[in-house]
Amino acid sequence: ENPFDRFSVAPVNNAMIRGGLAFAGANTWRKGEKLPSKAGKGRLLAQDVAGIDLWDNELTILIACQTGLGDVQLGEGVFGLRRAFAVAGCQALIMSLWSVPTRASLLLMDQFLTLVETGLGKRKALLKAQQYIRNITIQELQKLPLGRDILDEFIEERVILKGFMDSNPNYQLLSHPYFWGAWISQGEF
Repeated sequence: ENPFDRFSVAPVNNAMIRGGLAFAGANTWRKGEKLPSKAGKGRLLAQDVAGIDLWDNELTILIACQTGLGDVQLGEGVFGLRRAFAVAGCQALIMSLWSVPTRASLLLMDQFLTLVETGLGKRKALLKAQQYIRNITIQELQKLPLGRDILDEFIEERVILKGFMDSNPNYQLLSHPYFWGAWISQGEF
């Protein structure tokens, strides 16, 4: 056991302290090493977020894994990051319920933001972006730089064989809800 493993402390019952985001440098802090002063704490707790003034923030997207999770309190709702951003004044929030591959998440969010910029409402834009991911084919992925990265990753991790890809260009590789179903919204949509 590592005596400097600072994330292995006794369980904390307060979801506003337990929930948070780890930034670059969090592992340095976790190992007991000193962070450069510019790095701050290397983490942002839900409790910290609740104290930030986000009243002018129209939309926050939490692309990190499982940011939509928290503790459900009867009559109160979900405590954790999602509650913290609402308390801080964030008008609308998009977050994930489970870990989603980064590149698939980026492709979905890129589509979402493109749709929002065209004037489509946030709720409809999220639904359309999810449909886009669900329906995108191998052939369409091959035309996009991020799509090619997704395909390369699938080949590298042996999720799909190059031969299958070449002979099935209309296959919808990201159609499983795992790739698009984690994303939920909260607030003014």
